Amino acid sequence: MVKNSTSARSPLSPTLWPRSAFFWLRSVLLFAALVGVVIVATLVFIGVAVALYGKGAIVHMSPAIALAAQAVVYAPLLLLLLLVLPLIAERSLRDLGLRAPTAGDVAWGVGGALLMILVIEALSAVEVNVFHVKVSEQAVDLLKATHGNVIYVFAAFACVLAPFVEELVFRGFLLNAFLRYTPPPLAILLSALCFGAAHFSPSAFVPLAGGGVVLGFVYYRTGSLTASMIAHAGFNLFSIVGLVAFKFT
Repeated sequence: MVKNSTSARSPLSPTLWPRSAFFWLRSVLLFAALVGVVIVATLVFIGVAVALYGKGAIVHMSPAIALAAQAVVYAPLLLLLLLVLPLIAERSLRDLGLRAPTAGDVAWGVGGALLMILVIEALSAVEVNVFHVKVSEQAVDLLKATHGNVIYVFAAFACVLAPFVEELVFRGFLLNAFLRYTPPPLAILLSALCFGAAHFSPSAFVPLAGGGVVLGFVYYRTGSLTASMIAHAGFNLFSIVGLVAFKFT
């Protein structure tokens, strides 16, 4: 049964949507399609990379090859989202929050980025000091190995492409789909857990999920994908600046 009782304080309240928006079967099919696109694009890239450069290119992946892999995966993913998400939502991308930033969006985005830093650093510290788990995230490890002008390409991916695509997936699609059937706190948590899991880093799962909760809250309160994209990009930029500064000190 569709739940229509989320808070009217949020522009994302399902009471404001067409009744068939984010119908569960169509949402499941879109989710399956997104997963399929990621798998197929990854396998195609691996096949081409091995054919051109040998297995070592995948086993010991360089930052440049990793960025190429991300572009190969994100391009069809983004195309699918832009074409299908408005059909699933029965609303335009603008109505879903993809709009030119307002002063409020920027304020929420900057505040969200700062809160993400605090939450992720706090959860990482708990994992390290309480559970003695070393937090390791693939993107961070790749950045540490990046040199020269590739750093600027890495920054562009991390601060523009990744926030744009990932916010469309995890907030524009998944959070809205969960909101259709669950209360807002649970919807935000579920989308955040998906966000953490999608980074394929067991040790960083909890901190990244915590960051996903912040991004979900920003999107839910503002109804703006632009605001959550700014928060996401701001956190990534802070991480890159911090790591690059550490490398040269």
